[in-house]
Amino acid sequence: MKSSILGLIAGIIIVSYAVSRTTDDILEYINFVSILIVFGGTVSAAIITHGFRKIIRIFLMFFKAFKTHKYDNVKIVKELVRISEDLSQGKEIDSILKQDSCHPYTRDGLRLISNKLSDDKIVKISKTMLKERQMHYKDTISQLEVLAKYPPAFGMMGTIIGLIAVMKNMSADAGLDAVGPSMAVALITTLYGIFIANYIISPIGDNLNSGSKRDLKIRRIISEGILLLNKKENPVFVREVLMGYLLPLEREALASELGVK
Repeated sequence: MKSSILGLIAGIIIVSYAVSRTTDDILEYINFVSILIVFGGTVSAAIITHGFRKIIRIFLMFFKAFKTHKYDNVKIVKELVRISEDLSQGKEIDSILKQDSCHPYTRDGLRLISNKLSDDKIVKISKTMLKERQMHYKDTISQLEVLAKYPPAFGMMGTIIGLIAVMKNMSADAGLDAVGPSMAVALITTLYGIFIANYIISPIGDNLNSGSKRDLKIRRIISEGILLLNKKENPVFVREVLMGYLLPLEREALASELGVK
């Protein structure tokens, strides 16, 4: 979350500084007609493509770029090792499920164990859940990629509209005063289109893509851990198997937290 916000602030500062170096009045770069063409055109085209309800969900996805990630690989492995230790000490699954710190996917896995399902059935259910989750992420990211192509297109449309007005005013004796404003619309719409597509939509799509990979890896770790828990494996074995999913620095951090030498 912090890095995303810092990136956004840094980008705004850079663009604002560049604009301030070209004009004494930064408000000259704010044009209602350009905003209407680019923003309105993008939203309307997106509604035609995806439908109104899905567009609302897509726009809500933008906030996920600034959402703090509650879970990480180290925390998940630590959680599963702790659960393994609790089970080996005779603790009931129902009491473990009452703990708020558990990942939702871990809760689903523990529920499967509580229902006394076999290893094969747990593996089958886990694969289905992971596949559907992956398809959900793929669909959302694909929608953002489609959405990113609209702002530059409408920016170009605004440019054409502005240039047409420029050409008409140049042919009129009394219309030369309107050449400047018309040209401003022509150029600012292009700027808006490029800015929205390459600074907002595409980076957020890439952010969600990166976040989806982190989330899917966490869920793969949990799936492996749930299978080990169902087999009632030794907590030490559970820890060593799950540590194989971690990077060297993550393994060091986990070993330090667990007091493992």
